[in-house]
Amino acid sequence: MIKMIAISIGMIAMVIVAVAGYLSNVSFNSLIGRAIFSFFIFYLIGTVFGLIVLRNILAVLERRKIADLDNERKSLEEKIKQKQSEIESRP
Repeated sequence: MIKMIAISIGMIAMVIVAVAGYLSNVSFNSLIGRAIFSFFIFYLIGTVFGLIVLRNILAVLERRKIADLDNERKSLEEKIKQKQSEIESRP
């Protein structure tokens, strides 16, 4: 997932640099060099961005899991109390 985000950001940057270079009449070799350089720079930026997004998603999922487990624990405690009161009320 991170690689896909990084590659897509890098490809977009490469296309933007290539189009800008073509419109400004830059030589072909210089254009290719700039496009490849921009791809790698934005690939690294995309990787960092992807890692940050993934870390935040995992943190949210972990908080939700903890909340679900806490709710389950509370419901089980209620069931235990009900069973105990039923047992105590028996003659």
